[in-house]
Amino acid sequence: MRTLITLNIVLFLLGCSYRRGELIPQIDGLYGYHIPVFALFLFLSYLAANYFLQRAVRQENWPAHSAETFLLIAVAGGIVGAKLFFILESYEDWWGKPGFWQNVRSPGGMTWYGGFLLAAAGILLAARWFKIRLGSLADNLVPAVAIGYAIGRLGCALSGDGCYGIPCPDVVPAPFCMSFPNGVADWSEMIRRYGNPYLKVYNTPLFESLFALGSGATIWFRYRRNRGDGSLMLRFILAHACFRFFIEFLRLNPRNVFGISQAQFISLLLAVTSTLLLFWLKRRSNGGGQ
Repeated sequence: MRTLITLNIVLFLLGCSYRRGELIPQIDGLYGYHIPVFALFLFLSYLAANYFLQRAVRQENWPAHSAETFLLIAVAGGIVGAKLFFILESYEDWWGKPGFWQNVRSPGGMTWYGGFLLAAAGILLAARWFKIRLGSLADNLVPAVAIGYAIGRLGCALSGDGCYGIPCPDVVPAPFCMSFPNGVADWSEMIRRYGNPYLKVYNTPLFESLFALGSGATIWFRYRRNRGDGSLMLRFILAHACFRFFIEFLRLNPRNVFGISQAQFISLLLAVTSTLLLFWLKRRSNGGGQ
């Protein structure tokens, strides 16, 4: 029920935003406070992920409060890691320039892979503390990771935080191709770069959100009876890594790692690693490791 309520809120906000043809970077006038939409969607992703983790705690008989611990580590590690990787990825653009510390402290400017890697490391340590098998934990995290990522990417799309793509042809319809003049990221830089005040770009966060939901649901409902060895999470990581590698060709990230972006380089590493581990698990299950 909580998941359905969360999804309804997400769809309502998304529908209102695109129906008006503009973004909602923040909600104003709520008891005198301004609530960034991206922060709101992070909270919604937290609620959705918490639902699936609490269900896993009951089904797998994990220690009490382990779900809350994993979520707190995921949130803290995700935010810190995402910001650190963003600084490493784009420091050449604004290191030492006016506004540097404002960018560091701002809610925008984050790299998902950085958050994923740091949060994953923290969750693995917590799993050892709770004495939970890593394979079981990883597989049961698939729904939480998929829907959490999908909701977070919708927050990127609605707030216009700068993770959109390159200019797209006019024949591509909204919301897949849009302008973001009212987003939290500085749209004037895009106008200066391309010289077009009516510029429309690929809405890549929306693509990633839809893919995360589709791939996560497909993997979960097709393979969930076999969960427990980590293969579900490995499949999800492989699918996401492949998709992220190719979607990067539509994004504006700098190509500063062997001619490709940092995200593409990490995607290749994750794709190769997850493929090798899947082959190893299959070989072991067939008795090849005896």
